[in-house]
Amino acid sequence: MRLFRRGPTKLFVWDFHGVLERGTEHAVFEITNAVLARCGYGERLAVEDNEHLYGRKWYEYFAHALPHEPPEKHLMLQRLAFEFSDAHPRVVGRHLSATEYAEEVLAKVAARHEQILLSNSRPGALRQFLQSVGLLHFFNDGTLHGLDGHRPDQARSKPDALAEYIRNKSFKDVIVIGDSLKDIELALAYNGVSYLYRHPGRSHPPSSATYKISDLREVLREV
Repeated sequence: MRLFRRGPTKLFVWDFHGVLERGTEHAVFEITNAVLARCGYGERLAVEDNEHLYGRKWYEYFAHALPHEPPEKHLMLQRLAFEFSDAHPRVVGRHLSATEYAEEVLAKVAARHEQILLSNSRPGALRQFLQSVGLLHFFNDGTLHGLDGHRPDQARSKPDALAEYIRNKSFKDVIVIGDSLKDIELALAYNGVSYLYRHPGRSHPPSSATYKISDLREVLREV
């Protein structure tokens, strides 16, 4: 357990995809199949494949669709998928929206406490996503961290970013809201409170999360 000085405010640590937004999986499905088609492959992801791969790195989608290709090819196709996404923002915008109650909860947290966003998205793409769903104004350069976690050689992780942010700061508690078990581990490292969020209709995996929720308003018990 890592210890830090206790102060009067709490730090809320948010994940983005699957927590503050909904619909990413549909954009990933459309773009993945578009890239496969553009590159001359006959293989396509099926809807059930897309559901099974939910939350994985994008190159893993291509590895699933093209198991006969080497990892280098999967990474190249991932790069093309990012380029397609950047060049066709309307594709992403057509599928992406803010999670229900996200704006209300972020506003109430901001009024009394501090919050940061840690995401494995690329920095530029993360800003575009937040702008698209109308939540960018809750974060700034110091509190918005896109960590480019789709790279096998990721240089900076969520634990790294959180440790850097907390250093020399005082917080009463750390509250982590995410949709993965690694997000829950962030809270454990600081003896904090963890919320494992899943959209309504999606099941929660076994975990040591303090709370398992499908309504972001439940986080307001910490405010």
